[in-house]
Amino acid sequence: FGITSTPTPGDPNLAKNPSAHGAWVDGKRKIMQRGIRVRRGRRGYAVTQFGFLLNVSVDVSQYAAIYPCGLDIEMTSMEKELRRPITIQEVLPHLIDAVAYEFFPYEIKKINPSHTR
Repeated sequence: FGITSTPTPGDPNLAKNPSAHGAWVDGKRKIMQRGIRVRRGRRGYAVTQFGFLLNVSVDVSQYAAIYPCGLDIEMTSMEKELRRPITIQEVLPHLIDAVAYEFFPYEIKKINPSHTR
């Protein structure tokens, strides 16, 4: 999922961690989690659900009491990395753009041919 390329205010250095899913800052501190669920729906069809959680402005000290994603890792947030207050309203336009481009790249190119990722 290309959310790791989301341009965000201040652009923390997002990168993949080869040993785990999600988005990481410098490949060491996890800033985004993602998940997928598949279940049997009505009439026997498979129903899938996808979700992600981007730590924008949270108290990451809460993660110290658990093993996030079953790993002994450091969690972080955009606010912690950027060292300034940040709101979801500031991040949301960039996030919507990244998700739209990930799922509908050809449609985005039709609407805006100069759009690049």
